[in-house]
Amino acid sequence: MAPEQSDAAVECLNAMVTDALHHIPDCIGYIKRLHHPTVLLFCGIPQIMAIATLSELYGNKDVFQIKVKITKAETCKIILRCGAHADIYEQFATFMEKLESRLDEEDPSFEATKMALGVAWRAVNEARTEEGGSALATKSVPYSEGFFSRYPALGGHALNRLVRSTAGLFGGTKGAVSSPSSQ
Repeated sequence: MAPEQSDAAVECLNAMVTDALHHIPDCIGYIKRLHHPTVLLFCGIPQIMAIATLSELYGNKDVFQIKVKITKAETCKIILRCGAHADIYEQFATFMEKLESRLDEEDPSFEATKMALGVAWRAVNEARTEEGGSALATKSVPYSEGFFSRYPALGGHALNRLVRSTAGLFGGTKGAVSSPSSQ
């Protein structure tokens, strides 16, 4: 890509990210309807990875030179921090905050992005409220920990220790959700 086209390319990229943000309320609505823990994880984790990727892409000129994606460590954190609806909403909020911090007032899609994020925030906060309060205050047992505990013959306790130690390597503690205020 020619250097003189890089600004226009980033503006186009930001417009595409903004377009994708319009799907967050529908995504949250879908997540709210999932009740089986396995189905919740199967559907929720990719949605979190999508918003995490959007937060990496926004305003990033590297997209046109190299592959830009979330790291393996970030993927591991996402998986380990999922256990319930509240955990998913918390992770959505975390990545929406990250994207919001990268907004550029000079970008032509700034206002549209800000509005799309505002609608997304309303959907996430509404889901948090329906869930019985703020996701920030909710701690749950990660699904993986409960699953491994139910199957001790498969080495459940050893697998739980492995998951906990792996979570520690990536900054997590037993897969629990940490609030942004504690970071």
